[in-house]
Amino acid sequence: MKHAASSGQSGLCALVLLAVLLPLAIAQAAVRSDWVLLPFNLAKWKATNGLYYDKRFYGDDSDRFMFDDLPAADFSHGGVCFIGSSTLRYTVCRYELPPDLRPLIQNCAVSASNYSQQRQLLQFLLDHRGMRHSGRGRSLVLIQLYFFNATHYNAFRNEIWHDRWIRDGLYTFDNNGALQDLPLNPLQRGARLAQLRDDKFWAWANRAVRGRMNDVRPVLSLTREQIYSNTMEALNPDWSAGMDLELQQLAGTLDDLDAAGVKVVPLFFPIPTWFDGFAPNTKYRTGVDAVLRNRGLTPLDLSRALPDSDFADSVHLTYTGVHKIRPILIDVAEKFITEQGLSSKR
Repeated sequence: MKHAASSGQSGLCALVLLAVLLPLAIAQAAVRSDWVLLPFNLAKWKATNGLYYDKRFYGDDSDRFMFDDLPAADFSHGGVCFIGSSTLRYTVCRYELPPDLRPLIQNCAVSASNYSQQRQLLQFLLDHRGMRHSGRGRSLVLIQLYFFNATHYNAFRNEIWHDRWIRDGLYTFDNNGALQDLPLNPLQRGARLAQLRDDKFWAWANRAVRGRMNDVRPVLSLTREQIYSNTMEALNPDWSAGMDLELQQLAGTLDDLDAAGVKVVPLFFPIPTWFDGFAPNTKYRTGVDAVLRNRGLTPLDLSRALPDSDFADSVHLTYTGVHKIRPILIDVAEKFITEQGLSSKR
């Protein structure tokens, strides 16, 4: 009797353990094999010729950056980093790089980020991902130039940025507002990442079952009036004064990188003709030209590299647009890597 009861209890414990561990194992295996989704997603993107968000088994594109790319980023021996907002993030397509180049080329563009926030992130890369110690001229930053990046956010928008970093228990800010890794030992950090990937996978599975997948978005058909109205709504009412403040942050970022011995390529991103004569864009171009001129920097100017038909909405690129611009960007990165003799084999 006692033996039977003991066996029953052992069986129950085994079932409970299996119920706990099996979903975790499924999620971890799926997230680590999410490359199997890429051919399907990319084929759909090409057929739609719209906008692709590289989510795969994550909730949004920034999850992959914060959970996978940023924890593994290491510039201590040199490398290339793209900094900007969503228009650049969705264009670099790091998943299309050959495996030996992925550790050397990081896509650190963050959706809806402005120059103040991008400066915080770059300081993090300098101080906590080895960029400051890689050796003078061994790291390269391609920093996106686009008037949207010079939007000065109010306290509410800045709080969104702050919460985005601290919500998952991986990062924090010190008393001076500097971004840092949350102090965790390797076991704690590994367990936290496993939990996050598990949560994100099952949230993805729930959306998939309900048919609520939105990795690819068709081209939006907008009039010039709608674009102007939507853009002005996204900008603060006092956008002009705010832009002056953000251009100061851009200037400070360029000075920070120069002081750290990091090479910079300022990148004028493609911009559609409907922003010709648009006051924020005109003011931005005048201001940023002065910032670059004062520092002797020559930009890579792709602002007129695409026709309007290569835009999926007012600012983001279609599949066709991405695959016209991406080779130019990756070529700059690869040439730098070759010139510096960088290798992912250490």
